[in-house]
Amino acid sequence: MQDHQAIVEVEVTDDNAVNEAYKETLSNLRDRKPVPVTQRSDLDQAARDYYANVRTNVLLFWVLTNVSDSVLRKFKPNIYCSARDSSCL
Repeated sequence: MQDHQAIVEVEVTDDNAVNEAYKETLSNLRDRKPVPVTQRSDLDQAARDYYANVRTNVLLFWVLTNVSDSVLRKFKPNIYCSARDSSCL
């Protein structure tokens, strides 16, 4: 069962304090300093750099796997053949 005799204390401010806070807020909105906006070209350049890096990494991975595959095939020609596979003989 809830207590219906609860006491709530509320601090009441006078009208002058409310008016001063309102005027201060209005002046802050009126005299707001502009926020520096990043230029669109900087964002575009960052995106181009990112995708260039991804392409470079994919190309390096592809080249290195092809080189390692060719080295493995040179020194162990039947490395990818299973015992049951007669086409590798």
